[in-house]
Amino acid sequence: MASNKININIKLNKAQSSVMTNLAIAMFLVVFGLVASKKLLGLYVYQNRVISTQKTSIANIVNDQKVASNVVVAYKNFVSQQINIIGGTSTGTGSTSGNNAKIILDALPQTYDFPATISSVQALLTVPGIIVNSLTGTDSSTVVTQSAQPVPIPLSFSVSGSYASVQSLLSVLNRSVTPIDILSVDISGTDAYLTASITAQTYYYNPPSGIIISTEAVQ
Repeated sequence: MASNKININIKLNKAQSSVMTNLAIAMFLVVFGLVASKKLLGLYVYQNRVISTQKTSIANIVNDQKVASNVVVAYKNFVSQQINIIGGTSTGTGSTSGNNAKIILDALPQTYDFPATISSVQALLTVPGIIVNSLTGTDSSTVVTQSAQPVPIPLSFSVSGSYASVQSLLSVLNRSVTPIDILSVDISGTDAYLTASITAQTYYYNPPSGIIISTEAVQ
């Protein structure tokens, strides 16, 4: 009887040991499955975000291509106009001549050229009835740097003429494609013959070189 009890106890111990082993394996598999499921779910969500971002990028590219086509058509129409935006002809040789693209590009030169700036302003001052007494500016060539903003070029000039002529000159400066900010006007004389001393500033734009390509990290 004692031997049978010992055998039964041994079998029970083996059965318990087997059950505990199987239970441990089962728990391990459950925990592993939960961890793996969480990882796979996270990966699935991340991949969905990546795919969604890619779809958005592709949609933006397609839209940009459509916009680019419209811009090309608009540009060709803009350049082909016989009368440009400042009232001159696109094929002439005067100070108001040139196609619209050239006029716009010349509005803010990307290369600092002080003599050319003075010559350009001199041409604008060539208004019937106006006598140019003086024209000076501040040459800032020693401090020219690339900038994200237009850089001012200070100017000062004195002109003489009738009231109507001076008014016409101010109108020409106001309509100039090359931006000219009138800072002050000091007028003396009579309506028949005025002298106007004007301080102003024009600009040039030397943008930073290179193309900036940005990246976006999908979290």
